[in-house]
Amino acid sequence: MNLEQYKTSKTSIRALKVDSYAKSYFVVALNILMLFVAIRLFLSANTASHIAGILLWALQMNHSYLIVHECCHGSFFKKARTNEILGNIFAFFALLPFYSRRLEHLTHHRMAGTFDEPSTNRAVKRFQFINPKAEFFISICWKLWVPIFSFNEQVMLWGLPFKEGTSPKITKRARIALGTYGLLLVICTFIIPSHNPLAVIASFFPAFYAYMMLVEFFNLPHHLSSPFEDRKGNVPYHEQSYYSRSCAPMQAPFGPWLNLNFNYHIAHHLYPAVHWTKLRKAHEIMAEIDPSVGDVSKSELEINVNLRKQPLRKALSKFYDYQRSQVAV
Repeated sequence: MNLEQYKTSKTSIRALKVDSYAKSYFVVALNILMLFVAIRLFLSANTASHIAGILLWALQMNHSYLIVHECCHGSFFKKARTNEILGNIFAFFALLPFYSRRLEHLTHHRMAGTFDEPSTNRAVKRFQFINPKAEFFISICWKLWVPIFSFNEQVMLWGLPFKEGTSPKITKRARIALGTYGLLLVICTFIIPSHNPLAVIASFFPAFYAYMMLVEFFNLPHHLSSPFEDRKGNVPYHEQSYYSRSCAPMQAPFGPWLNLNFNYHIAHHLYPAVHWTKLRKAHEIMAEIDPSVGDVSKSELEINVNLRKQPLRKALSKFYDYQRSQVAV
């Protein structure tokens, strides 16, 4: 989308006001209900119920992750304070530090498509694709759908608040979050029959692993198959259609209620303040002006499968090329 097309769409998209935030509050209620049911199933002695609890808990954590995403943009609720409070609560459910997640994600929006964008930069530094041993390890994980990229992001977000130069407010909030998780683990030792912290963590790990798979499954298609460039500074909004992609809409209730229309990713990048309930309409307005941004023919599943079928060097060629260029320098 060029600048003139962006300006043309801006008037109509900015008019997509939210009359009521009732749908956001319904999503909150739905998430809490999912958590309650998931834990009840998870604690069941019946194997089938326990497995269902694992899967539902993973879905609930991914749902929390998406709520946090909207709260980071200050668009999920009307008031900034409400977004901040609920963002911290659901960051707890998503096992994330809210303030560092918000800092990282808003930076991502300013620098999408560049190698200086935080998550891309961390992945390039952590995963040395040009190292034969690292390449072998990553190749195995890639073929087996092991979510090493979302694991890496999760670890890095917890480390971010404690890096030199980080805002004291972010560091303080991260310490509070860590303390809360520790307290919860102690409480869980009295709820789960084993009364063994390591057993508690081990029993929860399958749900966390499935959650990491969901995060990677829904995130990689939006940017991995788009270009990355060695450019500096912020990327203008209208140019971000080049560095992101949208995916096929999902059937209700999953698309709008459980995935919060996350598939309309170009609309979100060009207009990050648009409420999640208005993303589909924003996408339609943009597609009328510039059909190139309207392609939603491929689903996340199709894109993921096609990526995983490719050899690692082809699927992640942009990372190989960039790391080789840095070695040459």
